[in-house]
Amino acid sequence: MTTLTQTARHIPMPRHSSVEAAPKLSTPCVSAPKSTCATGLQIDLVTDTATLASLAPEWNTLFEHAGRASQVFQTHAFATLFAETYRLGARQVQSVGPCACPLAIVTARRDGRLVMVWPLVETRRFGLRCLSWLGEPVAQYGDVVLDPNEQALETLEAAFAYIRDEIRPDTLRLRKVRSDAVIAPFLATLGISPAEMVEAPCVTLAGDGSPFEDRQNGKAKKNRRRLMRRLEEAGTVVFRELPAGEAAAAALAAGLADKREWLKRRGLVSPSLGDPLVDRLLDRAVTDDDRTTGCAAFELTLDGRPVAFALGFRCKRRLMLHMITYAADMEKHGVGVLNLEAILRLAEAEGLEAVDLLPPKAEYKLDWADVSAAAGDYHVGLTLRGRLVSHLVDGKVLPVVKETIHRLPLSLRRTLAARTLAQTASAQA
Repeated sequence: MTTLTQTARHIPMPRHSSVEAAPKLSTPCVSAPKSTCATGLQIDLVTDTATLASLAPEWNTLFEHAGRASQVFQTHAFATLFAETYRLGARQVQSVGPCACPLAIVTARRDGRLVMVWPLVETRRFGLRCLSWLGEPVAQYGDVVLDPNEQALETLEAAFAYIRDEIRPDTLRLRKVRSDAVIAPFLATLGISPAEMVEAPCVTLAGDGSPFEDRQNGKAKKNRRRLMRRLEEAGTVVFRELPAGEAAAAALAAGLADKREWLKRRGLVSPSLGDPLVDRLLDRAVTDDDRTTGCAAFELTLDGRPVAFALGFRCKRRLMLHMITYAADMEKHGVGVLNLEAILRLAEAEGLEAVDLLPPKAEYKLDWADVSAAAGDYHVGLTLRGRLVSHLVDGKVLPVVKETIHRLPLSLRRTLAARTLAQTASAQA
């Protein structure tokens, strides 16, 4: 018998994160000078967690007014969780390793009111200063939060000029920018084409008065019913959304282990799952009692044993499904598909308008999705050295390396994937 336990809570607007306070930085960061444009726009730079915390009321108000569901990784709660987990700007991170990555959150105010947030972080790459989206490698979309009453191109041009002239990085690496992102039209004015385009499938829910499953053919629905019957013959099947706490943390740990095992079997390299701090960040998200980031954890169990897991983030009447995985020995039972179907039913019953399956596309996602969005990476060189690296490394070398890895025999790709994920296991030991 299948039990559907619906404990979902809609979180339309993330509030200030309640995660534990960040440790005091060994070297306090000093914000860059303010810049006031002729238009009366004041540009500032946030480089420390104390200033980030003080931005909560303004940032949340701006996001409530201007934020999009696809900007769930640009909420104040997510930015705070990421900055605290990675201890951005700290000289040392206990038990993990050094980190000297200062925040570089560019803000804009007009008449004292916050009208734009461009969340970035500074890293070192090939000896160059690089600005990239705050949230990598966890964040799946990057964008700016901008008041719709602003002249977008003018405001972003002023912010870009501040970055170029005051911060003076060598490169901007803006990955996973959706084609419909707020920042996309501005990036087009720079004459830079996006690289490594990926597709993000999405399932709309009852948008035309018809349930999502009505869009599927009879064969697919019949196959899922058959899978469920066989699973129920093996034991009691329960689907539920997990409340914050130890159960969610345990399910997350098991899900991450299953996902890494799945990657190794297929010889796939995942930069995010090769980062031990990703586990810590997601654990803090699922155990936060207030779920300030909108984090949601789902599991399917067989006789009490977790056999499928999924993690996502609710925002603006959408669920962004960040991770979907299942136990290796249950693959032929279709537990991943059954878990996803239950999540879609729960989201539709809750009144959400869509479930975004996030990039990259995969066959199981396309089986459900009825729309999709393209996302690409932008590499902007701002100095001679930066332009050279962007052109040679990002434009020529890395694509060849990735294609070469893709063409390697499965046995070699499995070895490479195992080595990439080994640092996570050793850090957790």
